[in-house]
Amino acid sequence: MSFERLPLRFKLPSLIATLLAFGVVAFAVMAFRTVRSSLLATTEVRLATTSREVAQTLQVGLVKSVAALQKVAAKPEIVAQLHAGAGRTLPAARTAMEQLSKPGGTVLAVELRDSTGRTVLALASPDTGVAAPDASRPPATRGDTASIGRLFMRGDQVAFEVRANVVSDGHVIGQLVDVATTSSRNGSGVKTINQLVGADGAILLGNADGTQWTDFKRAIHRPPPTRGLAQYTREGRARVAASAPIGGTPWVLGFELSADSALAPLHTLERDFSGVALVVLLLGLLLAWSLSRSITSPLAELTIAAEAISAGDLDHPPPVTRREDEIGRLSRSFVAMAGNVRAARDNLEHQIAERTAQLREAQAENVRQERLATLGQLSSSVGHELRNPLGVMSNAVYFLNATLADSGPKTTEYLGILKSQIALSEKIVADLLDFARVKPPQRERVSMSAIVDEQLKRVTLPPTVQMDRMRMDDPRALVDPVQIGQVVLNLLTNAMQAMEDSGGTLQIRTEAQNGSVRLSVRDTGPGIPSENLAKVFEPLFTTKARGIGLGLSVSRSLARANDGDLAVTSIVGQGATFTLDVPASK
Repeated sequence: MSFERLPLRFKLPSLIATLLAFGVVAFAVMAFRTVRSSLLATTEVRLATTSREVAQTLQVGLVKSVAALQKVAAKPEIVAQLHAGAGRTLPAARTAMEQLSKPGGTVLAVELRDSTGRTVLALASPDTGVAAPDASRPPATRGDTASIGRLFMRGDQVAFEVRANVVSDGHVIGQLVDVATTSSRNGSGVKTINQLVGADGAILLGNADGTQWTDFKRAIHRPPPTRGLAQYTREGRARVAASAPIGGTPWVLGFELSADSALAPLHTLERDFSGVALVVLLLGLLLAWSLSRSITSPLAELTIAAEAISAGDLDHPPPVTRREDEIGRLSRSFVAMAGNVRAARDNLEHQIAERTAQLREAQAENVRQERLATLGQLSSSVGHELRNPLGVMSNAVYFLNATLADSGPKTTEYLGILKSQIALSEKIVADLLDFARVKPPQRERVSMSAIVDEQLKRVTLPPTVQMDRMRMDDPRALVDPVQIGQVVLNLLTNAMQAMEDSGGTLQIRTEAQNGSVRLSVRDTGPGIPSENLAKVFEPLFTTKARGIGLGLSVSRSLARANDGDLAVTSIVGQGATFTLDVPASK
């Protein structure tokens, strides 16, 4: 019998059961996808956080190793061994180097190399026997500080080098090198890692360029590079991992977990949902049969009544049905359902709008960074090209001043104008070069008041401007005095230029605040309009007739390079206040 010819009391349960089964399957698919995405997102956060914490812990240990190596490299007997060369072994130098190698540790060998990279003296760990230079090690590098080398294979072990320069009379004459493995030979490091990550996890360590990776027990294949959660198959098992760089090293530390372990709650949900779905389907079938009976029975009675009326039986009117009440309830349920769907749709549109705004903001930031990079390259090129002709012009003006000293005031005036314009051009070139290259700060403990005093000597206070110097105290800051001095000079110059026409008061205030040192430079000039307040630190933004708008941008970059910041507040008509915050010296 075809479906069209089935009685209604069979059609309705069949349709309801089919729709119910489809709904359960669709819900299961969407739920599983949602739960899986949520589990992966949670796993990513957990793995990334753990990677960063372990990377920081490992970095602390490496810093201690570097400090210990530097201490030994600075000993006179090490310098003497390098001067003696490879043909003679000094017992004192050997004893000093033996302090770096302990039984059961991770050190494979300690090598002393001259400035050409040739091994002068090599000592093996007590666990490894006689030391010999390894041809597979990375080439030695020269520098003025200790460094951590890339991972490489030394025999069947993953190793790395910790290098410290040996200095004599201010010159680097060689390097003291610790060749260490990533796991201790007594197995304690592996046991500690297993306790930390568990049986289904692993901590991975590798070079940032992907040339060598290890799980602290052996060399492994490199995981796929990714900025978020990496999903891949290694050694026949699906895995997920997240990584974090180790500061001060060319390494990346990753935290790996088996996909089964990460998605274990999803597998549990699948088993539980299967049983619940079967129960729901059975109950749905029973309810559908009951619903069909409640619908078809009144219809059958109505049909009998209609047949009776058609036969002329007016004594039996149609029974009063309850369809109006049920339809009302159905209507209210439909309205409620529509409201829920509408609310869900509005929420989804809101999330899409927020995500779109975030993507646009990220895209705008990427475009801004690309523009700044291009501008930096152009600034460097243009600055170097303009500096030479400006120097020639400055020399020419000096020569003309010397040879035309008696040519009259008019000539002297124009030569002065030319000299001032050359100085302005040199300032622009200096701003371009400063913007193109912000060097790492060389920090030292300095007096902020002394920096201000030194920069005040470099500026000329106009006669219309008065200075109000307020010293709350004399705080000490841990900064690069040259870079912060340049920032202070820019702030003083900008303040005096703001009051150049109208005159006013230049107020300078230094004080200590909650572990930082604050310098406030306030002028009583015209102030900065609110629409320009957020743009004053942008490169090439300026409202002056002179300059190219790089001074404040460079100043903020220098402040942040010293772990500080530069901010501005202003009221139109009352002036502007620039606030420089830098770390205090403890």
